[in-house]
Amino acid sequence: MLIVGLDGAGFDVIEPLMRTGRLPNLAKLMSQGAYGPLESTVHPLTPLAWTSFLTGKNPGKHGIFDFFARVENTYKFRLVTLAERSSRDFIDILSDANRRVVSLNVPLTYPPRPVNGAMVSGMGTPNLQVKFTHPANLRKMILEKCPGYAFAPPYDRSRGTIAKTVLRMAEAHTNAGLLLMDEFDPDLFLMVYGSTDIAQHLYWRDTFEPGAEGTDAAFADLIRRVYETADAGLGALIERLGKDVPVLVLSDHGAQGLELTVGLNRFLADKGYLVFFPGAKPADISLVKFARRVLRSVSLPIQRLLPMGIKERIKRLLPGISQKLTALWNVPDMSAVDFSRTRAFAVGSYGSIFLNVKGREPQGVIYAGRQYEDLCDEITAALLDWTAPDGGRVVERVQRREELYRGPFVERAPDLMVRLRPGVFTRTSFAPEKEELYEGREHTMSYQKYQSIHAMYGICIASGHPFRCGGGNMLPANSSQGKFIEGARIIDLAPTILHAMGFDIPDDMDGVPLVGLFDPEWYNGNPPHISAGPSKPGPSTTRRLSPEEEKKLKEELQGLGYIQ
Repeated sequence: MLIVGLDGAGFDVIEPLMRTGRLPNLAKLMSQGAYGPLESTVHPLTPLAWTSFLTGKNPGKHGIFDFFARVENTYKFRLVTLAERSSRDFIDILSDANRRVVSLNVPLTYPPRPVNGAMVSGMGTPNLQVKFTHPANLRKMILEKCPGYAFAPPYDRSRGTIAKTVLRMAEAHTNAGLLLMDEFDPDLFLMVYGSTDIAQHLYWRDTFEPGAEGTDAAFADLIRRVYETADAGLGALIERLGKDVPVLVLSDHGAQGLELTVGLNRFLADKGYLVFFPGAKPADISLVKFARRVLRSVSLPIQRLLPMGIKERIKRLLPGISQKLTALWNVPDMSAVDFSRTRAFAVGSYGSIFLNVKGREPQGVIYAGRQYEDLCDEITAALLDWTAPDGGRVVERVQRREELYRGPFVERAPDLMVRLRPGVFTRTSFAPEKEELYEGREHTMSYQKYQSIHAMYGICIASGHPFRCGGGNMLPANSSQGKFIEGARIIDLAPTILHAMGFDIPDDMDGVPLVGLFDPEWYNGNPPHISAGPSKPGPSTTRRLSPEEEKKLKEELQGLGYIQ
């Protein structure tokens, strides 16, 4: 089986390109197979969604809820890696059954783990200098034979440089995929194009609002070109594996233009739920923050210019200097919050609120039970009454974590999940001088402007036995010959993949096989089997990011707009 992820892809973007002939391989799969919108996770964020895809489980079972994980008994957060995940996935199941697998550039698979085949980690990998492949020798092979291979572009460079890098990344990922196919001859090949999501975040308005204020005509076709590059790669991968191999194409979420940025912590502060120290921040923290900004402006160019050998020598001569600089770089903005008087605070880009509970948080001020329940109801009501400058609601819905998730890790989740209306994004900052209740359509991050945000529905396209094989021709100008399906969820894909490959489905998976994707005759003759009993433990790694790795990964997430 061939599985290709197009990060952030939605039918509203790809269908017009299909009709004009710019995505012939996707169009052919869609016209000959089955397709439909794919519901993401809440929130539709990369780490939750791709982990739920791999495991077939809701976040309450696999343990990933954001780019961050709470550090127990503190108000600190660390960036998540595979170490936070507490569940096996379909890659493990196939590998343990002696099927050869290749996983390439899938988010949140760092550090790579041993499999029967190859694993090359994706988003969440600090940089190209770390060991991001299994076997380890693949790293050198990929970097030598696939020029332009990267996890993210250099966000501190010009928009033109970033645009060129994003296109080169897509080409390099295809070349790496072809290389790994030849090396390992896999039974299952899985790869993700991340360039589609990056291009949409940074060039959405340039593409879909040409001529509007702040847009650049030089980038008006960039998103389409990135999709064309990925489509050409898909065609090359299909040809290399063989035309009789079933193909599944998916995305973790969709995309939508950013219309309004709001300050969720500013809202909580204005309502009295969150309290800052007098004067916004202690003087020493403000000084460190200024030093951090200066360091950021000069250190990245120096780091890129220094050869790796010299950097390693500096580390040996000045042991501990890297950790000290990293600590200075990453002073948390939460230092501005007076938790002894704070009842609730928000973390994350799509609306996640934690309550400050006695016995759970170090300086908790509210009691579990009735007081907790009443405060949840009070904050929910306030959020639903919040109106935007245009008079419309800012928040569509507020949900308790128990309403959304189930499993042993629900306690890791935020207490309240805030579902913002389409087009609305919320900041991650805790610094009141940086945060306004309402901001513009282009949200300025550390280096670039954020032009689009995630949408709840991505894509799912399947073709080739045992999936539907309609035998149609290229997608017509105004219709599709493929089978349209509804109700597909991203957690349904792991059991669908296992069933298509002849494997039982573990009974602790939350998803179910997507019947509509399959050839009806085959499915009726091969009903799915559920395996009873507890699953084996999840990925066996306790490897967490070093301070320097965390700094590098934060730079990437800042550049992409997820943190500040």
